[in-house]
Amino acid sequence: MKKVLVLLLISFLPWAVRAADGDDVPTQYGATVARARSACGSLPDKLNAVKLLAGISTGAGVVGTLGGGTGLVAGGIKLATDVELGNAPDPAVKLARLKELEQVASQPDDNALITALPEVFELDEYFMKGKANMDQANLDMLRSRSHTAGNVRTVGAFVGGAGGAGGAAVSFISLKTFDEIIEAMNECMTGVAEIGRQRMELMAVNPGDASLAEMSRIVENCRGMNPRNIDEIKNKMKTAGIASAVGGAAGLAGGVTSVMAQSGNPVADPKTGLNAASTVLSGVSGAANLGGAVISGGTLSGLVKNSEAADRCAKAF
Repeated sequence: MKKVLVLLLISFLPWAVRAADGDDVPTQYGATVARARSACGSLPDKLNAVKLLAGISTGAGVVGTLGGGTGLVAGGIKLATDVELGNAPDPAVKLARLKELEQVASQPDDNALITALPEVFELDEYFMKGKANMDQANLDMLRSRSHTAGNVRTVGAFVGGAGGAGGAAVSFISLKTFDEIIEAMNECMTGVAEIGRQRMELMAVNPGDASLAEMSRIVENCRGMNPRNIDEIKNKMKTAGIASAVGGAAGLAGGVTSVMAQSGNPVADPKTGLNAASTVLSGVSGAANLGGAVISGGTLSGLVKNSEAADRCAKAF
């Protein structure tokens, strides 16, 4: 008889312990849900903040890309125009040559006169028949085009620099918020996991408890959040910031170089020197800003998905 009682006591003991624990589950759940609600409830606002920053960074990258691209195209037009300028006939040069020949022809040396006369006649015809006016008009047009293209390149480079700098600043500012999101999401998911454990425990000892429905709602709606995914997005945003910083620096350097080139005389060697450097820098700025914009846009897409999951989770509490 004693042996039977001992066996019954041993078999009943786990249920007694679980019943005792079950009585304490609502208290434990109350503390857990309070902590989890605070962490999970803060996530939507934090994610909306970085979504806004990612959008601004993307927009700044697009602006920087357009600016740098414009500078590159304008710089290419200027270089091509300067080549034409270098090869175009210049009436001022021909006039100076004519005066030089006339002075030679006025000397008593008959041989010098005979040698000079054919070119003198050719230049006289050039000026008498209006060819000089046509060449001068062409020169004026090319100089105007070169100057305008140079100014557009300068503005485009500076816009590329400003867009890159803005995108980089916003990207780097967002990194602190990403750290806060990761911390809050870890705390939120830890709390949700604890609520899941408490639900199983309560279900075993009191399957009719009213808290079970709330527990199930929280656990089901808080699926889909992944702190590691947020960390990956943060790293992409950092990469976007670095790309934008490169674009900003190149654009600024290209703008300054373009200003310096505009103040000089590029016609003598239009394919080298400051003009070529400023055009290349504008291209680098546009390319780097494009990379930053693409990466920022990609992070924005990932943030939207996490934001939707965080909204569902916060509303479940």
